Amino acid sequence: MKKFVLLLFSLLTILQIFAQNDNETFYFSNLNLKDGLSQISVIKILQDSKGFMWFATRNGLNRYDGSEFIVYKHVPGDSLTLSDNNIISLVEDKNRNLWVGTARGLNKLDLKTNHIKRYSDKKHGALAKVDIRSLFVDSRNRLWVGTSRGLYLYVREMDMFQRLDLNGKIKDEYISVIHETKEHQILIGTATKGLFVCDMNMKEQKHFTMDTPNLRLPDNYVGTLYEDLEGHIWGGSNAGGLFRIDIEKENIITYHKGNSILTTNSIRCIAESHDRLLIGTFDGLYSMNLSDNSFWKHTDASLERGNLSHFSIYSLFVDSSQTIWVGTYAGGVSYSSRFNNRFDFHDPTSVFDALFGIYGSMVCTEGGCLYMATEGRGLLDYNLNNSKYYYYPIDNSSRLQYSQNIIKGLLLDGNTLWCGTNKGTIYQFDTRTKQYKLYYQLPKEMSIYAMTPAHDGGLWIVGSDPKTGLIHLSAKKIFLDKFPLHDGKDSCQIASSRCILKLRDGVLLIGTRNNGLVKYDANKQEITYYNTDAKKPFSLLNNYVTSIIRDASDRIWIGTFGGGISLYDEYKGVLKTITREQGLIDNDVCAIVEDRDHKLWISTSNGISEFDQEKEQFINYNSLNGIGVYEFTPHSGMLLPNGEVCFSGNNGFVTFNPQELQLNSFVPPLVFTRLVVNNEVIEVGDETGILSSVLDDVKEIDLDYSQNNISIGYCALNFVFARQNQYAIFLEGYDKDWNYIGNRREAYYTNLSPGTYEFKVKASNNDGVWSQETRKIRIVVHPPIWETWYAYLFYVVTFVSVLVLIMYYIFKKQKLERELQFQQKEQQQLEEFHQAKIRMFTNFSHELRTPLTLIIAPLQELVAMPEFSSVVKNKLGLIFSNAQRLLLLVNQLMDLRKNQEGKLKLRIIKSDMYLFLLEIYYAFNHLAAKKSINFTFERKVEQLMAWFDKTLIEKVVFNLLSNAMKFTPNGGKVVFSLSQISSSALPAEYQSELSKLPVNTEFVCLSVADSGKGIPDEEIKNIFAPFYQGEDDNKENVGTGIGLSLTRSIVHLHHGIITVSKNQPTGTVFNVYIPISSFVYEEDQLVKEETVEDVIPVDKAMHFDIEKKWTILLAEDNDEVRRYVKECLEPYFYILDVDNGKDALELSLEKYPDLILSDIMMPKMDGLELCSRVKQDLQLGHIPVILMTAKSMVVHIKEGFSVGADDYIVKPFCMDVLICRINNILESREKLKKLYGKKFSPEAMGIEIVSGDDRFTQSFFELIEKNISNPELGIDLLSQELGLSRANLYRKLKAVTELSPTELIRNKRLEVAAKLLLESDYTVSEVAVYTGFNSHAYFTNCFKSFYGYSPSEWVQRHHENNENV
Repeated sequence: MKKFVLLLFSLLTILQIFAQNDNETFYFSNLNLKDGLSQISVIKILQDSKGFMWFATRNGLNRYDGSEFIVYKHVPGDSLTLSDNNIISLVEDKNRNLWVGTARGLNKLDLKTNHIKRYSDKKHGALAKVDIRSLFVDSRNRLWVGTSRGLYLYVREMDMFQRLDLNGKIKDEYISVIHETKEHQILIGTATKGLFVCDMNMKEQKHFTMDTPNLRLPDNYVGTLYEDLEGHIWGGSNAGGLFRIDIEKENIITYHKGNSILTTNSIRCIAESHDRLLIGTFDGLYSMNLSDNSFWKHTDASLERGNLSHFSIYSLFVDSSQTIWVGTYAGGVSYSSRFNNRFDFHDPTSVFDALFGIYGSMVCTEGGCLYMATEGRGLLDYNLNNSKYYYYPIDNSSRLQYSQNIIKGLLLDGNTLWCGTNKGTIYQFDTRTKQYKLYYQLPKEMSIYAMTPAHDGGLWIVGSDPKTGLIHLSAKKIFLDKFPLHDGKDSCQIASSRCILKLRDGVLLIGTRNNGLVKYDANKQEITYYNTDAKKPFSLLNNYVTSIIRDASDRIWIGTFGGGISLYDEYKGVLKTITREQGLIDNDVCAIVEDRDHKLWISTSNGISEFDQEKEQFINYNSLNGIGVYEFTPHSGMLLPNGEVCFSGNNGFVTFNPQELQLNSFVPPLVFTRLVVNNEVIEVGDETGILSSVLDDVKEIDLDYSQNNISIGYCALNFVFARQNQYAIFLEGYDKDWNYIGNRREAYYTNLSPGTYEFKVKASNNDGVWSQETRKIRIVVHPPIWETWYAYLFYVVTFVSVLVLIMYYIFKKQKLERELQFQQKEQQQLEEFHQAKIRMFTNFSHELRTPLTLIIAPLQELVAMPEFSSVVKNKLGLIFSNAQRLLLLVNQLMDLRKNQEGKLKLRIIKSDMYLFLLEIYYAFNHLAAKKSINFTFERKVEQLMAWFDKTLIEKVVFNLLSNAMKFTPNGGKVVFSLSQISSSALPAEYQSELSKLPVNTEFVCLSVADSGKGIPDEEIKNIFAPFYQGEDDNKENVGTGIGLSLTRSIVHLHHGIITVSKNQPTGTVFNVYIPISSFVYEEDQLVKEETVEDVIPVDKAMHFDIEKKWTILLAEDNDEVRRYVKECLEPYFYILDVDNGKDALELSLEKYPDLILSDIMMPKMDGLELCSRVKQDLQLGHIPVILMTAKSMVVHIKEGFSVGADDYIVKPFCMDVLICRINNILESREKLKKLYGKKFSPEAMGIEIVSGDDRFTQSFFELIEKNISNPELGIDLLSQELGLSRANLYRKLKAVTELSPTELIRNKRLEVAAKLLLESDYTVSEVAVYTGFNSHAYFTNCFKSFYGYSPSEWVQRHHENNENV
């Protein structure tokens, strides 16, 4: 019998088994009772808005943060706990309430306070004790409750539940599932009555059962519903399998065990992940590819790593990081992420019932057979293609089976696998026959760690012998362990070694166990040592060399156990060393492998590092990242033919594809979990009163002086290798810098001094991806208040302070009495000084008025003269406007003095206030346009007859608008508004101030609002004080401080009020309220309205002798004024008349008048804009413009001159004066034409090019000079170049020079010819040709007729004059 067993054992020396792996997609990890889960049946899974995972079990509710569970259970007699431990359903609403359905009623867990409220009282009726089968919160944040006895809707306002029965159809029905579609339809799945489809108001739309004609459900029990990303509705039944329905088209597709790979028709839950539908059934987890509807069963339940913990699935959930959670009936929770199984761990002991010891060096054939040395089972053969395992022991019959089957080193040579053992034995293993053959036994027993072919056909062998670590075994099996040096004069031996690399024939790198790196050159008989004792570049950080590789770039990398990795050059030595300081996961390097992307993979005692050689960056994976290997084997790793990297270790080996190794980029949310003060966990609302809500919602913690020993818990809600989450903490006010504390999830601080601190924490996920967001909590430790020496000191200080205060009071009282007397005297002196200043200013103003009058009158005449250029006119206009401004200031001073002396009298007349203000608006409109200010005049009426003093109100409006324009920046906005209101409609705060006026008094409100920088609050109370000036960075905006004071005086004189407020968002608003009813004023203040005519009739005795009858364009919107002026001017001029500026501009372009006479205020286009458009037009710029304005607009004459007006005449004006001014301007133009005709070059005249005429003439002459030699130069060429028609060009030149284009061209040519004859050596003929004359005789005749000399005489006369000089 023993022989038979032995024979059978021999026949079975080669064992094989298939390493089946159905789990091609999901690799599951498990949570169960040992991890803290309260019960192994997980009925429902939910992730809340913070990121915590919640698991409903049959024995309590579990909250999971990736590291620990918090369990909520029913406690008998405690109404603040759950109503039952059998948890069936979960849902969170938008108010952060977690609704918990149990077998005995509904509960609400407030996640903000962690408090539970039961809905199991009698007032909730049938809902109180019934089991809650389903919960749902719709898009309106309404809670739907499905029970075993009907459907309920939560009425949040009343904190009650409304029962819904669809007209009795679902009364007392088992409601298994509730769902809202993307089309906002409510789906209700029942246990016996199929599926109901309702609108959001619970109006039934459709009802589907097993008996529905068009859409027949496979089962009336609809247990679960899910809507995928494409909007398809999926359902699961208890006995009918999976189905997909189209509610609108009323069709259904079913999948069951009869037409799919499903092995059960009991579908319990559905979810979706990465375009796959996940189906949880009574018999495992299935998925369906939504693109082709193909099924796949992912895993069977087993104890093997990566499989489900139980076959019966109750719940599915896909969290925010796309981790899939599976709740099972008796296996707890299984969860899978695409980062769970980045490393494939292989454990042959799970296949074979045998121990393999340590897995060592490895080789791989072209056919995909991975051979690995083991310590106890010989060779392990793993087929990469079919994942099958085999093993081949050397001696399978020996009682010392393990010790006789230890293989240390491998070398693959074709079909022969060289195997070195721990006994110093070398075997040849035939990879075809799977048989061993003894090749050689070394003289000494030693472990053979590596072999490499020698150039002579033998082997280089490295082993563990303390003296002979390097051996050469020739093809004839000649043993050599001493190697010659220095031409054979000496010899050397290399001690215990572990790895070897052949640089080239005869040159070796040997990695020793204790003596560093050795380079032996057999050709030159030289040896070089690199170790810790040597100096750079021959030094290493550790003498244990574990790996030597040559990368694709022919660089040599050395791995040492304790010294990291080093880059080696045969001629330069060790170039650099890389350790943990540069990012390597650990300095204990076991093996180095280069992948196909030329990245280095380094196995260490603490995990695996990926090193990007170009970027010199590391990505590290430690043992907690699912590697599986506890400790890697030194000098054991390789790149497999399929592109995967393999490292072996003490309990198996790991393979992975570097190109598929994804970095977990999910940044987990960081939450605060708990607070401990003085070793007591603080709960929400406990007797300490520290927390009013959960710690994660708290911004500040207030602590008493004795509560200064605290700890704060925190957690990053990343569930993929959660133990790898890293944290950094910083207590501002206590720490100096961030403390990186690894995976510790609590910060401790003791004996905190009173003060204010800010606790900060940040976290990373398992792959070291740090969150940018930092969570913060402010911590305030209040100082103590009790009877200490501080308190006694306080009492003493208080007593002394009271005593000092009494003495100070007495002293202060006496001082205040003295100061009051002094202030009274000072006030009296200030008043006297103020009165003296006013008198001085008044007297000074009286003295200024006479010289100002003498200045303004001549200036006005000069401004009206047309002989001056635009520059001179602009300067005269500037002088005139500033003289007017000075006169205005003088008048304001005198008005202010009159008001203070009570001599400022009202002259109230009845007039149209709208037209009056409109005229002022037009005056300021162009000033606003220059500054690009949006200036608008708002009014509700087109006529407003009012009683007011026009002169004084004009000053009020002028001051307010001037200030608004001055302080509003370019591009700003000023709104000027007029409205009529009754006394009852006045703002309430002003009615008491105006209560003395009759009740039926009518008011107007004048408002000026700007968008300037505004007036500071501290200055508003002073702005109406005389001579007060606010601060302003712009020195040009500084005023005299008179205007607003005078403005308020005028308003008060009218029995009105003026207010100032801030505009929004910036600026100031001034509101003026004045009464406009006549009975408000005294009789002597009312005067009859005086009619002032715009035009003073012409004196009949006057007659003007005007030589030429010019054409005048008259633009005036007042029909009567226009007709009268036309009648007066027609005896002397041709008159073209229009009633608006737009028509005037169009008629000017058509008729080319000799002069334009325009009013300023006109519809469509006002006079200022008309003047500006005319002067900017090249065709019209030569035409003089006279503007007419009202008397009150004299101060704005500068605006007219600035847009190019030639003269300004003020209404009412005398017709005689107007006729004289027109005639003077036109005669001056006529003289200018003649001057242009003689000396047509502006430069020759010394004229500065400013006006439109000069610019046109300059362009004209430059064009002639450019084409001076062109005989074709004529009116056609000039018209084309200047962009004018022949007729317009002719008229333009005639208007400017009185010469035709031909005459101007000829004269310009003669001028150039005269200069060339004097300043060049050209002959007369050459000059004639150069200046465009075809005939020499014609050139001579033209020159003589223009200059009075022939060309030759002109040159001779000029030379004679020079000689005489």
